[in-house]
Amino acid sequence: MIKHLWSSFLTEEATRTKDDWSPVMWIRIDETPLSFRVKNILRCYDITMVGHLVQLTREDLLKFRSLGPCTLHEITKYLNTIGLVLASD
Repeated sequence: MIKHLWSSFLTEEATRTKDDWSPVMWIRIDETPLSFRVKNILRCYDITMVGHLVQLTREDLLKFRSLGPCTLHEITKYLNTIGLVLASD
């Protein structure tokens, strides 16, 4: 599933220009106030920018190893502070 999502993302990103994303989408996950734990989990799945993260649903994230409801809450809380939400199911 993750390989399929990543492949789809790469295909979309190859055709997308930088102007298609607002500046907040280009924030690197490492530069966010998210916990070290969250950053490590996302790094394992090659989620490196906020723009990558918001393309995933809650269900997608909960399938990640070591990512549970508390970690998901931290992610959604951070996204809310910058005016974003996860993709809808």
